[in-house]
Amino acid sequence: MRDFIVDDENDEYDYRKELQETLKTNFGFVKERYRAQFSDDDDDDLKDMESSYHRIEQEEEISRRLGLKEDIDEVLREEAEKKKRLSQVKKRPKTAA
Repeated sequence: MRDFIVDDENDEYDYRKELQETLKTNFGFVKERYRAQFSDDDDDDLKDMESSYHRIEQEEEISRRLGLKEDIDEVLREEAEKKKRLSQVKKRPKTAA
């Protein structure tokens, strides 16, 4: 590939073409084979991201519930570990100091 620093005087150089050639020679990547996967049309990507207010609120509620459940599970796990440590401490034989 060309130098890392881009000269402004050479703006008409086609960097996309150079990138495609480099990908083809180094990795065997030919854009035509993957045209359906790597589309230059950004409108399709944006259409998939559209959502209604109601759907966003539903997802937020699901996330809130899952977060609350995880918090409760963590507290229960910590309490169980604490009880286990206390029972192990009580079972230890006392040593003379």
